[in-house]
Amino acid sequence: MVQIMSKLKKHYPSAHLFYVNIDKDRAMMKKLRIVAIPTQIIYDKNGFEVYRHLGSMTYEEVVQMLDNYNF
Repeated sequence: MVQIMSKLKKHYPSAHLFYVNIDKDRAMMKKLRIVAIPTQIIYDKNGFEVYRHLGSMTYEEVVQMLDNYNF
């Protein structure tokens, strides 16, 4: 997922994309209620969660998901 995130940051420079290393940041894992790895979470401009996906996604699937949410 790290490689996909790197490509996505170039493709969507205005989107706030980040990666949480749950081995190093257990507090963030709890705060975000991450129960499976990987987990993709989309928030709206007001900070509300609008989408959550558990499991792997291809680059193309993530691009389609982001495009659906107008990023």
